[in-house]
Amino acid sequence: MRCKSDVRGIPADQLLVETDSPYLRVLSKRDNTPAYVGEVANTVTQIRKVTLRDILRTTAENGRRLYNL
Repeated sequence: MRCKSDVRGIPADQLLVETDSPYLRVLSKRDNTPAYVGEVANTVTQIRKVTLRDILRTTAENGRRLYNL
């Protein structure tokens, strides 16, 4: 599956998680909303074989850096 290899290939310092894509639904739900970002993060942990804590810490740091917070 292309998506899995793409997630594995993203450098950790460039990784973010989001749910805004209407065509890549989460959990076969009809609509995508930010409420599902945890499901996206859980999927990334499984693909990258890291803990949820690692993904949350990494993506929070990346988001702060991206938005200069």
